[in-house]
Amino acid sequence: MSKRVEKWDILKFGLIFLVVLGHICDIYIKESMAVRAIWLCIYSFHMPLFFFVAGLFSKRKINEKQYTGIFPYFAMYIVSQMLLLFSKMIFTGGYELQLLNTKDAPWFIFVLFAYYVITILLKNFDGRYILTGSVVLACIAGYDNSVSDMLQLSRMIVFYPFFYAGYLLDEKKVRERLSGRTVKITAALALAAGIVFVCANIQSVYWIRPLLTGRNPYSAMKGICYPLGGLFRLAFYLGSALIGMMVIAVTPDRLGGGIIAGLGSRSIQVYMLHRPCIILFCVRLQIAGWFQRIWPAHYHLLIIPLALGITLFCSWRIFERPIRALTMPKVRQDKSGD
Repeated sequence: MSKRVEKWDILKFGLIFLVVLGHICDIYIKESMAVRAIWLCIYSFHMPLFFFVAGLFSKRKINEKQYTGIFPYFAMYIVSQMLLLFSKMIFTGGYELQLLNTKDAPWFIFVLFAYYVITILLKNFDGRYILTGSVVLACIAGYDNSVSDMLQLSRMIVFYPFFYAGYLLDEKKVRERLSGRTVKITAALALAAGIVFVCANIQSVYWIRPLLTGRNPYSAMKGICYPLGGLFRLAFYLGSALIGMMVIAVTPDRLGGGIIAGLGSRSIQVYMLHRPCIILFCVRLQIAGWFQRIWPAHYHLLIIPLALGITLFCSWRIFERPIRALTMPKVRQDKSGD
């Protein structure tokens, strides 16, 4: 087994923290322009980059057709749905089970499972044509209102080019190309400028929100000229890819004596567990009311330490064994010698 590269686990910790923060932002997004700015900055790149990184490390399972290594993702999806169902029943009194048509957090795991299967089926075709075709398909799919949350089809189509690009590229070469000092400084300055621009102009740019989720047809995007929807999606691909590369560039090779990387290596369990925590704190306990008493003028900014706390809690190693037991059961082998 090859040694884990700490940089990627540090990046995954940062990305899963942004996932948690983004889902908390969804709850308060109508109440604060600051929350809208945070949301827009996060969604401009975080899911595309998550899928790209997953694609970078998918090669062995795909090339060797390791279906036993892929099945746990489907099991994780089912377990995540059950956790979400029970948390809603306990904390809100309501429940709704939608295994095939979900708008909630588990969609990512289901889509990741599907990407592995799809890429195995396509692995003997020329990657350049598959990547180009997947981008064209995604740009066209936005014109079809029937492409929706059923089987996560819309997001499955929209984000696949990022996963497949990761599958095609070499992890070491990506790391080396983005490791230069000049690249890092330029990326840091560009990211800082982008954040300042979004925060200063959030009312003017917030209209692009539906474009970033991967769920919406062009007809639902009020700020987009419908016939030009495909060009807007193509612009999203280019912009998100550029931001993602800059984020990789500024991600440190080492941080926190390996602690952050250790937490990042368990990002998938955070994805499975964070939603019940959000429902508990933000819906059941109405933690925003506590925040108002602590910092009345800018209480919405306290969702940032809340998201960090939930991320750290869900990264706790104590959850690793039960999750593995539920999603990766050991297959009993026949030792009879027949």
